[in-house]
Amino acid sequence: TCELIALFPVKIITKRVLLTHPCSMFFMRNLWSADSTFDGADFTNGIIDRASFKGSSLRGTIFKNAVLTGTSFENADVENADFTDAYIGAFDIKNLCKNPTLKGENPVTGEDTRMSANCIN
Repeated sequence: TCELIALFPVKIITKRVLLTHPCSMFFMRNLWSADSTFDGADFTNGIIDRASFKGSSLRGTIFKNAVLTGTSFENADVENADFTDAYIGAFDIKNLCKNPTLKGENPVTGEDTRMSANCIN
């Protein structure tokens, strides 16, 4: 078994990404994954540093207890995502809370998407 997947400057050029690795933790740094699909991916306890999910589909994705420093969700579809106990920097959370797709309920965890990101209004 492993504890960590390390991806250092990575540019995802495929449109569909499947995260089915049996590791319990992901570490991604300088990830550029514009217009990719991460639907249903589980980033629980992951460290995602300076990643761009610009225009990507993250429907039903789980970011529970993840560290999302310097991570952009610009124009990303985050409907039904779970951000419970995730650390998101002040600048990035402000932008995430403005995302019109920040709604719904995660089908796996049952968490309300907007509430899980601490976007009250």
